[in-house]
Amino acid sequence: MSNNRFVAFIDISGFKELMRRDKENALKVIRRFFKIGYDITDPDNGNREKRIQGLFISDCGVIWSQATEETEESKLTQFNVILQAVQDINKGVLDDNLMKRQNIMLKNSVAYGEFKYIDTQKHDLIRKEMIFGDAYIRAFDDNSMKLDPGLCRIVIDKKFPEEIKNKIDRNSELDNLSSLIRKKQSKYYFFWNCHSNNEINNFWNEYLDSKKDVYKKMYAALSQNTNLHDN
Repeated sequence: MSNNRFVAFIDISGFKELMRRDKENALKVIRRFFKIGYDITDPDNGNREKRIQGLFISDCGVIWSQATEETEESKLTQFNVILQAVQDINKGVLDDNLMKRQNIMLKNSVAYGEFKYIDTQKHDLIRKEMIFGDAYIRAFDDNSMKLDPGLCRIVIDKKFPEEIKNKIDRNSELDNLSSLIRKKQSKYYFFWNCHSNNEINNFWNEYLDSKKDVYKKMYAALSQNTNLHDN
C-alpha cells in the first residue's frame, strides 16, 4: 500500500479579524471548532471503520483518509470518506448557535498525494507532531489562493486520480458525495451543502450575486463619502 491519501485543509474564514475585535468570542469559536472536529474524527462516534484522522491547531484543521491502494475502488472509497468528513464539519459549524451568531464559515481544500503523520516524543512543555507530504502542501496552498468562505475546492492536478477526474467531468457513474463536484470557473468545487444539480446551480448563482452585492455596497460607501471636488 502506498502513502497516498486524501488530505483536507480547513480554515476558519475571518478568524484573525474576529480575534482583533472580540478575543473572548474568538476563543469560544476555536473551542467549538475543535469540539466539532473531534466529534467527527472520534472512533467512538462511528468513525472507527472510516478511520479519519485529524490535527486541529488554532483556526485551522488538517484531516486525512487512510492510505489508498492502487485501485480505483480504494481511491474512490477514501475520496468519499474525506468528503463526508468535510461535509460533516461544515454542517456542524453551520448548525451551531455560537457559530451562527458570529457568522462563522470555513474554507476547505482537498488534495491527493503522499502524506505522513508522525506522533513523536513529547513532555509536559512541548508536543511534537509531524505532518508532511505534497498533499498537505498543495491543500494548504490552494486554501490560501482566493478561496471564498463556505466553499470546498478540490485540487485536481497531475497527482489527482485520473479515473475519478474523468468520472467527475462526465458527471456519470457517481452516486455518492463525489457526484456533488462541479467545475466552476476553471476550478472544481465540492458542493457539500447541496443534494442535486439544480440545487448546485441555484446556490452558485445566489452565491455569486451575494458577492456582487457586497462590492456594490462597498462602492456605494466609497462614493457617498468621497468629495470629488476637493482640490
